[in-house]
Order: sequence, then C-alpha cells, then structure tokens
Amino acid sequence: MRQWMKTEGFVFPNTLFHFTDVFWDLLEEEIDDVVDHLSIPLENLVQIRQVVPNGRGLDFHNVCQLGYGLVPQQNRRGFIFWRKKQKKYFKRLIQRYLLKFNLQVSGIDSTVYFRRTMRKILVTGGAGFIGSHTVTELIHAGFTPIIIDNFSNTDERILDGLKHILGQLPVLYREDCTDAAIMENIFQKEKPEAVIHFAAFKAVGESVEQPLKYYRNNLSSLILLLELMKKYQVRDLVFSSSCTVYGQPDQLPVTEKTPQKEATSPYGYTKQVCERIIQDFVQSEPNFRAVLLRYFNPIGAHHSGQIGELPFGVPGNLVPYITQTGAGLREKLTIHGNDYDTVDGTCIRDFIHVTDLAKAHVKSLEWLSGQASVCEVFNLGQGIGNTVLEVVQAFEKVSGKKLPYSIGPRRAGDVEKVWADVTKSKTMLNWKTELTLEQALDDAWRWQQHIGKN
Repeated sequence: MRQWMKTEGFVFPNTLFHFTDVFWDLLEEEIDDVVDHLSIPLENLVQIRQVVPNGRGLDFHNVCQLGYGLVPQQNRRGFIFWRKKQKKYFKRLIQRYLLKFNLQVSGIDSTVYFRRTMRKILVTGGAGFIGSHTVTELIHAGFTPIIIDNFSNTDERILDGLKHILGQLPVLYREDCTDAAIMENIFQKEKPEAVIHFAAFKAVGESVEQPLKYYRNNLSSLILLLELMKKYQVRDLVFSSSCTVYGQPDQLPVTEKTPQKEATSPYGYTKQVCERIIQDFVQSEPNFRAVLLRYFNPIGAHHSGQIGELPFGVPGNLVPYITQTGAGLREKLTIHGNDYDTVDGTCIRDFIHVTDLAKAHVKSLEWLSGQASVCEVFNLGQGIGNTVLEVVQAFEKVSGKKLPYSIGPRRAGDVEKVWADVTKSKTMLNWKTELTLEQALDDAWRWQQHIGKN
C-alpha cells in the first residue's frame, strides 16, 4: 500500500468531496490498495487532506459522523454525503461500487469522522431565485454559504423550501446589502473566503419606470461590498451580471468579446457599470480575483418543486406569468409584440435552467482558486434561442394545458433577439448545460403547483 494512504488518507484533485471522487478513481487505479485500505479500521484515517488547484493543502474538519448515518444527495457526478438516515446505507453504497469490480469489503467502522475545511461563501441575495438554487449547489459541493437577503423580492416559502431540500437552513442574515455597519459586522463575524453577489433589482420594465431606485441599490451595494472585501482581504468574487450588457447585438450568437451597445434599460446600464467597477478594482488590487457571469434568461425551478421564482405582484418575467396563467391566477398571457424580425414575430431569448446556472457559480469558485489576479467574463446560456411562442408551446406540451394569450404592443427596453456563444464557459470553466427548455418548464410548473397548495 502506498505510504500516503497510511499517513494522510486520500488525496483529492479538487474541492469537491464526492463519493465517486474518492472510491471510483482509486478503484480504477489501485484496486488492491483500496480493498486493503477498506479492510483496516477506518478510525486509522487520522487526517484527510485535499489538494486544491493552487497546490495548498487544506485540513478537513468535521463534515459528518457515520454513526448518525448518511443519506446521499444524488447528482450526476455521484453521491454527496449528507446527515440523515441509517449507517447501513453507507455500507451498501460502498459495496455497490465495489461490486462493479467483484470486490468485497469488511470491517467498516461506523464511528469514523470525515473531516474537511468547508470554505465560507457570502451569498448576497441568497434567498432569491438564482441565489437560493446556488446555495443548494454550494452545499452539495461542500461549501458553507452565508446568506444575506433583505427579502425585498422573496419570502419565507423559499426558506421552507431550502430547509426541505437541505435538511436545515444555512446561516442567514435578514439585512440590506447597502447598510455599511451591518455588512461590516457580518464580515467581521463570518470571515468569508469568497463572495457571490446576487443582490440587485433586476426587472427591466420597472427599471425604466424607476431608474433611480436601480442606480442607488445596484451600484452602492457593489461598491460597499468591494470596500469590505479589500478591508478584510476577501479576494474572490463571483458577480451576477446579465446579457443585457450587450444591448441589441449586431451579430449572433453573442460572444464575450461582442461590443457592448448602449443599454436599452437602466437595469442593463447598472450591470455595465458594475462590471466596469469590478474590472477597475481588479486592476488596482493585484491579489483580487473576479468572475463576471453574464446570464441569459434563467427559468425553471428546483426539480423537487420546493424552490423557484417567486415574483411579487404581476410577474415581470415570461415563465412565471405563463405558469400563473396556467394555474388560473392570470386571465391570459400578453405577448409583447409579434412584429419582430424572427421566425414567428416574437422575441428570441436564450433560456437556461436555473439549476444549470447555479452550478456555474460553483465551477467559477473552483476555477478562481487556481488563478492569479484575474477578472474574467463568461456567458451562461444554452447557446440556442427560442421565441416567446415556442416557450408557450413547450409549456402547453409539458403541462397538458392550453394557454390563453393575446398579442400586445412592444415593451420598452426589450431586445429583439439574443442568444449566447458559450464556448468559453465550456472550455475554461468545464461547465455546460444539461437540462432542456421542456425540463425547465416542467420544473417551473411543478413549483407553481407547489406554491398554489401552500
């Protein structure tokens, strides 16, 4: 058996602690060693170390105790350990993988502790639509999210959903990200290692009607955050940006190098300005690292139906309006314009499932950990466009409902058509979408049915 296995336990190639990351790789490369290793008392694993991309070793702290037992949360990479249920499930889980190689294992001691350092990630707007889904993916990937949200655009049902999905709520501060004293106190107390900044107003139509509200909130919250990150030496930022920074592009698909046009709404302009603020800040701070994620059109909900988009009043986004109309809460959907230069005259957007989008934030944190000072932009979308009418038809297919709609005038601030080139995200972040438009609409409909019962 290799010496490192005796003295330091397993060595991990990245920041994720997945069952298959440990056993699958070892089974393929060192089958005999694994059998040997699992036959000895697991309490002999005094220390497990993790090798992250920049070469630093991180000690593991308490994640789970097998005596309490484990229930896996399934994702495409394998099983992630989570507290719950009986320890026998863990034994069956190991045996399931070993059986693939006709191997046997015995002597598994249920009192062993697996230990790991879980990076604290400050998530502003973490109770919102995209934020809440990202919180679940962060926890599944082994991070510790700290939520800050003033609940101006969400409510308690999202917290109930997070608790249902995760088993317990992450640390939560019901505070405003523009309050300097409160934000400084949170930085002092929590000592985050990175920040994901979602907190911003985001409705295009509302921003046209109330531009000062958007300028005050979206710009001042970012500036305060950067000041505190500098003061407390928090060097990693993932920023929630938008494809609205491109305006109406001259060529499609849109790449990260596509020239930015004049923004068609105050909301879009705040995103352009925020990106420039971050870029200038990184230039002035050589140890700072940032990723700017330009979302196209996030839709859908968690597959459990426990969290999703929760607009207050009349929805400003297409899919919530569709699902509310399907549920009978709205008389009909109004499609804003059918005289655009598109296949059916309605606007084209690049719709991306919110779960795929959330996973990109985890990928961004992992990518940043291996970089020097950097500020990089990534498009996040499916890489294809769908018209509004195509979305309506897809919803009718998954829900089995005929959706009433009418054609109205064009809406101020709307771009005619836009979709992404996501080559850079696939290549550099090792990320890609996995869920389809129909899956997103099916999940959104499941979420609508759930909140209709509660």
